[in-house]
Amino acid sequence: MAALTLLLPFASHPTLCGAGAISEFIRSSMVPLAEKHAHVAFETEQVGGKHPIVVANYVTGRPKVADVKNKTAEEIEGVVEMFRSTSGRKMTKFRTTKVAATPEGIQGGWRPNIDFPEFTVRTST
Repeated sequence: MAALTLLLPFASHPTLCGAGAISEFIRSSMVPLAEKHAHVAFETEQVGGKHPIVVANYVTGRPKVADVKNKTAEEIEGVVEMFRSTSGRKMTKFRTTKVAATPEGIQGGWRPNIDFPEFTVRTST
């Protein structure tokens, strides 16, 4: 089983909402991408009368969908690369800030028992 399955449904009519660009991507760029990334399964499906989309089905069970209507073949390749390089996990927001157990300021920590060398102050008269 592949770690990622990318489904590329496209319309049979090449002038419908940029369906020509996804057809061009499938013809020119998909085979080299599939050879380069063997862990990704690429599937195409011909549908009629729908906008072209890219569907990423991850092992985690979460699908991600991107609309590629009116995008060029290079932009579609960027969407496919973005889906390939993500994990498929849901984005989580960190709600708290991390606080160190002994916070130190920018000048360093406070050390009360520091022995300074003797120094004298001279005044010139």
